[in-house]
Amino acid sequence: GGGGALARRGLAGGARTDSLDSYKGRTYGFRVPVEVRWGDMDAMKHVNNVRYFVFFETARLKHLEACGHLIDVTGPGPQPILSSTSCRYRAPLTYPCDIQVGVCIDEVDETSFTQHYAVFDQASKRVVAEGNGR
Repeated sequence: GGGGALARRGLAGGARTDSLDSYKGRTYGFRVPVEVRWGDMDAMKHVNNVRYFVFFETARLKHLEACGHLIDVTGPGPQPILSSTSCRYRAPLTYPCDIQVGVCIDEVDETSFTQHYAVFDQASKRVVAEGNGR
């Protein structure tokens, strides 16, 4: 069947890992626990794809705050702008579940940087989605 072909290509089930210490050559040293709510699910009975971008946003803002970059849209000076974001889904999530969103930064230059995200399902010990924002 099709499921076996997906599994052989590594597209089903998520990437099994015990933590976010090292995933795909990156260390996700900053982690944010995120509560998955019943309302995050859709008619397909899994967390809706759009919700992952909300998980990323939560982690992105908490990471910036932890680095001393408080977001104050009424204050003077430049504010960070998200110019692009993407997500690759590895495995579905369903309510209830406990997840962590790991964040790391690379590709730093004069005017921008890239934040990478990994959504880690505590129960299955799998990264169920990964993405980035620049």
